[in-house]
Amino acid sequence: MTLFTEEDPTQRRYVDSITEVTAFEATKEPMKIISASDMLGICDAFLSETQCHIADRLPLSIAGRHELGRKIEWNCPHSWKPREEWSTHVRHALQILNRRYLDTPVSQLDDWQTWEELSTDIHVSARCTRRTVEFYRSGNPQHLPMSTELFAVPEVFSKFVASILSGDIHPVWMWHADAAKTPRCLDGLYPKYAPLS
Repeated sequence: MTLFTEEDPTQRRYVDSITEVTAFEATKEPMKIISASDMLGICDAFLSETQCHIADRLPLSIAGRHELGRKIEWNCPHSWKPREEWSTHVRHALQILNRRYLDTPVSQLDDWQTWEELSTDIHVSARCTRRTVEFYRSGNPQHLPMSTELFAVPEVFSKFVASILSGDIHPVWMWHADAAKTPRCLDGLYPKYAPLS
């Protein structure tokens, strides 16, 4: 289990650490758009069912967070569920993991030797994701070009729940454009713009 040890992110511009999703990446798996409120709701489902048993625990590395996500993904339903059921499914998945630590001996090779370690890392990861959603929602102009209330998430429910722990967040900025109001768009002809010099 590797803890987060990268350089201090406060020493560089945050916007430089954001990567643009290419058209290929965006179409690799089906996504749906949900609100920031829904994102906070699923984070809160994890936070209410777990505790931070180990003080000052740092977030895991990317690989560690992806492993956390996989543990949850295996115990969640595949098909999308209504928001009212999210807490129930999170609770059920966590109960399955908890029973595993109570009922079977844990391998010495397992990254988490106790339920307290696993619960703490789940709690810390969900808290990081919640803070990230709040950060994008607030749109701090010192760090972000603009705020957003929309996030793209996997259409498969188990992958969506796993993405909360892995920290794979996809904020979405969406605008509406009236094609008839495009400059020089006359009679449906493709608009002509002055070439860039």
